[in-house]
Amino acid sequence: MGKTESALAETRRPQLGLDRRHLTLLAGTLFFALSFTAKAQDQATLVGSVTDASGAAIPGAKVTVTRPDVGFTRDLVTNSAGEYTAARIPIGDYVITAEATGFQKLLRSGITLQVGQTLRVDLQMTVGQVNQEVTVRGSAVKVETENATVSDVVSGGQIQDLTLVGRNYQMLTILTPGAAPEDSWDPTKLGHNSQAGISFNGTRDYYNNFEIEGAQNNDTSSGGPSPDTFPALDSIAEFRISTSNYGADVGMRAGANIQVITKSGTKEFHGDAYEFVRNDHMDANDWFVNRQIDPPGGHAPKRPLKWNLYGYTLGGPFYIPGHYNTDKSKTFFFWSQSWAKYREGSTIFNTNTPTLRMRQGDFSECDSASPNFNAIAASGCVVPVNPATGAAFPGDVVPIDPNAQAIMNSLVPLPNNGIDGYLKAPSTPTDWRQEQIRVDQNISDKTTVFVRFTQDTWTQNLLPALWTGSTYDTIASPWGVPAKNAVLHLTHTFKPNLMNEFILAYGNDVHFIRTKAGPGSPSGSILKPSNWSVAPIFPINKNVTVLPGVSVGGGTPFSFSEDASVDYNYNSTLPTASLKDNVVYTRGTHTLKYGVFYLNYEDHSVLNYTDAQGSFTFGAGNPRTTGNALAD
Repeated sequence: MGKTESALAETRRPQLGLDRRHLTLLAGTLFFALSFTAKAQDQATLVGSVTDASGAAIPGAKVTVTRPDVGFTRDLVTNSAGEYTAARIPIGDYVITAEATGFQKLLRSGITLQVGQTLRVDLQMTVGQVNQEVTVRGSAVKVETENATVSDVVSGGQIQDLTLVGRNYQMLTILTPGAAPEDSWDPTKLGHNSQAGISFNGTRDYYNNFEIEGAQNNDTSSGGPSPDTFPALDSIAEFRISTSNYGADVGMRAGANIQVITKSGTKEFHGDAYEFVRNDHMDANDWFVNRQIDPPGGHAPKRPLKWNLYGYTLGGPFYIPGHYNTDKSKTFFFWSQSWAKYREGSTIFNTNTPTLRMRQGDFSECDSASPNFNAIAASGCVVPVNPATGAAFPGDVVPIDPNAQAIMNSLVPLPNNGIDGYLKAPSTPTDWRQEQIRVDQNISDKTTVFVRFTQDTWTQNLLPALWTGSTYDTIASPWGVPAKNAVLHLTHTFKPNLMNEFILAYGNDVHFIRTKAGPGSPSGSILKPSNWSVAPIFPINKNVTVLPGVSVGGGTPFSFSEDASVDYNYNSTLPTASLKDNVVYTRGTHTLKYGVFYLNYEDHSVLNYTDAQGSFTFGAGNPRTTGNALAD
């Protein structure tokens, strides 16, 4: 038995700036085999032989493959070797019938096809009259005997029966032999913050390839290991994880190929509604957080935790009684809508902040000779002196510049834990929403088509602000990732031994990040006030409305750093388009397959005004310092 497969050729065209386009072309793929070995990425294949009781082949036998729940039928005729091939057919439960002159009609039920599977079902007919029927019930052997692909299938039943904390289908991929998740991976979420850091057979996690019914579903924003969209569990029929030895039509990356198949409607209406709930009322507080409260013995605020995951599905036939699709065998739909709302304190801010007096320029709490002296506030605090004279300021009060006061009121929080302590566990709101619609159409016994559209919307309010390393929660980064994925899939059988499959897909992954005041900001704003008088270094930045950053450390019992403009207006658009066309031709004991695969993806990223207003840095090492960085 010999088989020849072409390699996957990839050509990349680099672009100037941040745009890039990658073209992947698979053309002229041709192989010969004694049996059909190529697998569709989003469907399945049935192969087998029809013989008599002695094992002799029965050429010219009529074989009919039927999926009763949607009215799908594929008519075939065995070749001179008694072989039949039903290529590129939808996954699901099938019934096979075989008819031949001089033999009883054979009916075989209990055949289940899984995504990407090539299943062999051999049929043995009995001599007799055609009007006699032999019925065989029972599952076919599910062991892959037609190819050497190493893969694992997670069925719809397993998806529904296994308990998943975050309702994220990626959690089930780690059950595959050779899978090793990263320690930092958090599969309890949905959307962009659920980066699928999973290594298969020792490959890097970003070598994995995610697809939905043949459509690319990879987040290419950083070459990362994450899907663009996350189909809700109740909308997934099953998915396959291929880890090695897969064919050229499946490959593209060196890691695993994870192929998701969504549910389709059937002749009967089905639907469900659900909600999964977790919240902090069921949890005790962190013992170490309670120990840090001042005065001792109190109870610190509990880290917020509220998870609500809910949604519904509805699927069935589309028909107009007495007018269209009256037998419910032509048009089907499946609709799902899901929401996930997370409210949790991802970061505990437990630090020090200027006292109320210090915020007004009064450092008398640091002076042991002052009636306002406070041992806690004075620890590590240097009494400021006038750098021009070397003498202390009158009453230890330093004059305040209005610009410095604006920064203090916006970027430095008020103490809430003792005289200079700041303890807070703010909520980090994360919302995820998805809509998905799939419509299947049986145009004829030879032609089927379906279209699917999936839309994700993920938003998160990050604390502290992204890329800032901020000390406090006075600056927040609202982050949004709306993503879309669509596919058109057409299959046509020209004759029993010749068929064509056409797939057209499009996806778009958008990232946008803004900057706003966080819950710890005393003024509730990070915008420059009307009396702001510091001119920008570069005139082009004069229209930037946010405050500059500030870093303080030295001569104080605290240090902090805040920057409101480090990620000011980040935008990224990542469109992806692909086209696939596969032709399968069977002649005698040989099967020929030709395929074309075109992929184009782009990255348009714009990071506006990065650290646009600069940053003020105050330290005790400055030769013109007062000795106290905050007083400076």
